[in-house]
Amino acid sequence: MVKLQSSKLIMSIRFRLPAQLERKTMKKQVEDILLETLSRKGVEQWFNGPNRLLGFQRPVDTIKTNPKSVIEAANAFVDGSYV
Repeated sequence: MVKLQSSKLIMSIRFRLPAQLERKTMKKQVEDILLETLSRKGVEQWFNGPNRLLGFQRPVDTIKTNPKSVIEAANAFVDGSYV
């Protein structure tokens, strides 16, 4: 019985892994963009603060559903067009 539960757990992790990996990859991409102008602490603050270009939603929340818009907001910030 324990073996079966372990198999279910492994299968469950295996099926969720690509989505989790994609989110981590997207977040890393945004971090790399922001690190051109911000410190690590600044990047953390950017991710956790409301963002005007994202309808005042936090990038850390928005990246789960709309990673492209978070990347665009990060690029806009680095380009200086974020107001």
